[in-house]
Amino acid sequence: MGTDTANAVKHSGRKRTKSNCRVLYDGAVSGYLEKRENGVYRVSVEGPRDPLTGKRTRVRKTVRGTKKDAEAELARMLLDSPESAGNAHSTLGSLLEQWAETAAQTIAPTTLRSYLNLAQNHVIPALGDIKIKSLTAHELDRFYAALIARRRLSTSTVRQVHVVIRRALQQAVQWGWLTRNVADLATVPRQEKSSITPPSIEEVGRLIEVANERDSAFGRFLVLSATTGARRGEVCALRWKHVDLARSELLIEASIAEFEGLIEKDTKTHASRRIALDPGTIEMLKEQRTISEERARRYGYHISEESYVFSDFPDGSRPWAPGWVTHTFAQVRESAGLTRVRLHDLRHFAATLLMARGVPVRTISGRLGHANPSTTLAVYSHFVAASDREAAAIIGGEVSTSRETTSPKGTQRKVIQRPSRPVQETRRRKGT
Repeated sequence: MGTDTANAVKHSGRKRTKSNCRVLYDGAVSGYLEKRENGVYRVSVEGPRDPLTGKRTRVRKTVRGTKKDAEAELARMLLDSPESAGNAHSTLGSLLEQWAETAAQTIAPTTLRSYLNLAQNHVIPALGDIKIKSLTAHELDRFYAALIARRRLSTSTVRQVHVVIRRALQQAVQWGWLTRNVADLATVPRQEKSSITPPSIEEVGRLIEVANERDSAFGRFLVLSATTGARRGEVCALRWKHVDLARSELLIEASIAEFEGLIEKDTKTHASRRIALDPGTIEMLKEQRTISEERARRYGYHISEESYVFSDFPDGSRPWAPGWVTHTFAQVRESAGLTRVRLHDLRHFAATLLMARGVPVRTISGRLGHANPSTTLAVYSHFVAASDREAAAIIGGEVSTSRETTSPKGTQRKVIQRPSRPVQETRRRKGT
């Protein structure tokens, strides 16, 4: 048996009987081995406590073979016990599994799924067997560097991998398994600031034109995305109760995500927002409502306030899937010859166009649904610089005009020279 196996079947000063013996594993989990008959043994391990009753569960297994076979199986069960994972023998892979169960209560399903994909694809194959007590910041630094150099992962992806590891280790600290989080000492790759290149007004118009030729409803989807700057899932989640045609307003309070089907969740910032709509967008939504109601009547249904604005179902009971929207947009952009434009770039288009027109950043931030204006400034800082130069030209022009209008026409302004202030010499006194 290996070292871990030998430790697992070590007795704690207790005498072994022929029929039954108690085995302690690091004082955390109890295991039992019982001989039932020749060549047949019953092994059992205490499981975790029931969170409601407080009673321990027990996992049992019958082993046919020698006593050494039974002891080896008991050792394996003890090492694999979830309760045993809560000590110094826990591996990073085991911790990630248990952290995921807890994180599911607070992290959005789609976000947690992306975290688990990163763990399964990158973390567990390389570091899964390392004991959490022996994991070092140096090992994490080498791991991150290897992901960039050999796996060719972007720094953004490696930073997400770091988030997964740090959160799992922090959970171990909160559970009392570790005294500190070594991930806090690791060197995280610097975030690469990606340049934003929004489509032009002509390109957005071309996309909408091609979309209308393919499916007029999808064309209206793109119009709403471009004029509001809303996220893909937010537009998919719009119901008719969110559209106030009389007040020309739109309420965004949910988002559609895909996780074992379609789910409706909060917005990214967990806050709702109202967006004013222009007359053209209002007319487009009225057209969408009329077409939806005509289709519903044709199939014997009706559109209610709970119906989704964009739906393939006659009663509007099911929204468009975000994945389908992205796939359809890819086909539209190919037909339009705009392969570099992404669906999310319509959001950048709305933001940068408003910024170029001098709309206050706070207003833009509210329309986009950013947590605060500083987020908007951080994302679109170079566009702020461009609008700042335009502002300088505007104010400079105004000042120049003001100077010209205050001078009599055809006369030269007289510049009054003010005498300079005399310099007073101070004589140092003797002895100072």
